[in-house]
Amino acid sequence: MKNIIRNKSVLDFIIFIFTLVLLAGCQKDGPLPVSSANVNSTNINWTTYGLGLDISALAVSGGNIFGGTNVDSDSGFFEGRVYVSTINGSTWQSANSGLPNQGVAALAAIGSSIFMGTADADGSGIYVSTNNGSTWQRANNGIPVFTIGGATSFEVSGNSIIAGTGVGVFVSADNGGSWQSANSGLPPNGVSALAVSGNSIFAGVWRNIYGGGVYVSTNNGSSWQSANNGLANIGEVYALAVSGNTIFAGTSNGPNMDGGGVYISTDNGNSWQLANNGMHFPVSSFAVSGSSIFAGTAGCGVYVSTNNGSSWQSANSGLSNLQVNDLAVGGNSIIAATYGGIFVSTLNAD
Repeated sequence: MKNIIRNKSVLDFIIFIFTLVLLAGCQKDGPLPVSSANVNSTNINWTTYGLGLDISALAVSGGNIFGGTNVDSDSGFFEGRVYVSTINGSTWQSANSGLPNQGVAALAAIGSSIFMGTADADGSGIYVSTNNGSTWQRANNGIPVFTIGGATSFEVSGNSIIAGTGVGVFVSADNGGSWQSANSGLPPNGVSALAVSGNSIFAGVWRNIYGGGVYVSTNNGSSWQSANNGLANIGEVYALAVSGNTIFAGTSNGPNMDGGGVYISTDNGNSWQLANNGMHFPVSSFAVSGSSIFAGTAGCGVYVSTNNGSSWQSANSGLSNLQVNDLAVGGNSIIAATYGGIFVSTLNAD
């Protein structure tokens, strides 16, 4: 799922700078790499799926796609809303009963529930739907009023739901009915991304004078340790994903406008190596399908690796908007949320 904090005034500026710097260097589409070790390498051809708004978050539940939109803070033209469609359908329905008019930062399908995190810093926070988006209820019991951002990411660890927010990590053992702070060892910063690998929870934390980068917990969030060996030159960690025994971190450029892109760890976060062969761009989102890893970028579209991050190839045929905010896999489809709507491609095995 999710994974950039979508405070529009900040994010739009970041993406604008990224786009100016990176668009000239975006690689042209080409045939995807074929690896003898990965028999399910994919050919990607995108088609527009409507909802031509700034789509900030995606979730897939059964045969349905949920898309969350952002609020255009400059013009106020767009309203933050959730929409739902079937994966094979062509029409979208509003799914906003009980929701405020706020930008959507995160969506997640967890069991039979859909969780939504707002992007605004006024305390609205987390909402949950138990009827496929027909109605929503606020689910903030135990979470203080957000002072920086909203709820940016969700994950599942055992029987617990983990939420990354503008004021740290919170854990719920009752499907969002109540939340407990789980921030021992974390700097007092916002959390931009989460991922779970076995008994380990990884959190991407905004950087400032108190710290930041990647942190790991092996006790369901009771305590955290820094896991930044090899990540010294990066800016922010915008996305995290797990494929087998490999942890992927999508990062932005550091202070010297370098260091951004994909990093991988094969030792549970003890060390990280840059994995940018074929893609030297900040990464905003990941999706995993079998042995294929998809990376969404802030201005250069979608890239795919079929060899666990050893090399990447652009996969932008038909993708008319290259500012990718989120990626999701549903059934036999890869779905991209962009600044100009939703795009879908069938996952065709070679």
